[in-house]
Amino acid sequence: MKICKYSVIGVLTTAMFAFSNGCKTIKVESLPGARVECEDYSGNAPAELQVWMWSNKQATISKGGYASRTVPVSFGSPTTLKVSLDRKFNIDSNENGATVYVDGVQCGTTPAKDIAIGDNVDSVVYVKKKGFVESEKITITPDTPTDIRLNMDVDGAGRYLFDIVQDGGGVRVKSSSIHATTTVAEPSRTAPVVHKLTNQGNGEYILSFSILPNGKKLATSILKEEETKTGKKYNANLWNLDAANENVPAEKLTFGDSYDLTPNASIDGKTLYYSSTSGNGRLGIWVMDMDNTMNGYESIVSAEYGMSDYMPYIDPTGKILAYTEVTALGATSLWTKELEGRQRRVQIPGDGYGAVWSPDGSKMLFVRGSKARNEARLWVRDTKSGRVRKLETHNNEYNDTDPRWSPDGKKIVFASNRGVQDGKHNYDIWLIDAEGGNPVQLTTNSSCDDKPAFSPDGKSIYFRSNRGLAWNIWVMNLRD
Repeated sequence: MKICKYSVIGVLTTAMFAFSNGCKTIKVESLPGARVECEDYSGNAPAELQVWMWSNKQATISKGGYASRTVPVSFGSPTTLKVSLDRKFNIDSNENGATVYVDGVQCGTTPAKDIAIGDNVDSVVYVKKKGFVESEKITITPDTPTDIRLNMDVDGAGRYLFDIVQDGGGVRVKSSSIHATTTVAEPSRTAPVVHKLTNQGNGEYILSFSILPNGKKLATSILKEEETKTGKKYNANLWNLDAANENVPAEKLTFGDSYDLTPNASIDGKTLYYSSTSGNGRLGIWVMDMDNTMNGYESIVSAEYGMSDYMPYIDPTGKILAYTEVTALGATSLWTKELEGRQRRVQIPGDGYGAVWSPDGSKMLFVRGSKARNEARLWVRDTKSGRVRKLETHNNEYNDTDPRWSPDGKKIVFASNRGVQDGKHNYDIWLIDAEGGNPVQLTTNSSCDDKPAFSPDGKSIYFRSNRGLAWNIWVMNLRD
């Protein structure tokens, strides 16, 4: 290959000139009005710094309201150095001593001064403190004010909703955040007066309950959370709580590390039906002799692998049990089982869950539709003809769930998120005619009220609520 001698001479000449000259001009650019300080230069950006071949310099760029930055400048630096500066932010919170996080990295505690954050890289800022819920997360932009105040709500068990969900061949605990307020009173003057019946602490979550026919006790499923070296551990046992006095000690009905859920008693109160993971780790239907609670347990419906059977409800004759079956994909169906004779299991056509018999046994009330899509509605099935109908034909986007009959069968109480408090849809307790129509909102607190049930005399309604930041059972007396 032939090389042009003039090209070689040109390259050598350039190199010799640079070596002999030994100096290079570096242009430092930054924000308008930024100050550049170097050993032989002091002035505003853009600045032109002269650098000798074997020398190294440090240039400090600063500007009011921004964190200063020092960069190395040498003969090998690019001819133009563009230096960005981070803005300084003052971050405060409603509770002092909260840890400040910038993009997940701890950067001090509140009140924090002069926290350097880039405003052109979508940095995310939030604060956390034990005993409080993590603040909202804000993204820093060029328009974000330099003084930031982040608020944290007081934490409590009531800020978390716990469910036992299908997981492969068994079940697991699923938790999600839910709105709750410290306010426990009803803001509406027309709402019935409510009072708290239980007093659960942190790490305790009431999952479900039912009133025993004598009206004196509440069979209650309570999930308990325990911190271990390997993480959080849960179990849910059944307890008998006094229906009138929170100071009466609770009686434990089930034991062990199982999940015991959705208790419902026979009409005479002698038998308690519930769902449990006892035995094979899958939710099945169990029965308990209330006169022999220490040893009177029996499995009556064993779930197949990948399935869960729960929410048992016995008919008024005590001969037919209704329950819900859930597949691994979350599909629900209603079943009945004869408790005498051939003990046949029959699937009710169509989907649905949470079936409850009417007091005379002629109808079955249940829920159909996805709660995740706000499509859950109340349906009634005639037990003789098998015909079903939806109680209300609206197409609005909200859920009606957790239905229960009144003792005389004329009313239905349920939970619904159709109402709005504090600008948010939340679950409250509602009342409706048994044939549909005339809905009446009973509770108006902006926390979550659900799982209502009539007292045996029909004069009161018990329900679960996370008002006051803890899941407890509350009771309201109905007006005549």
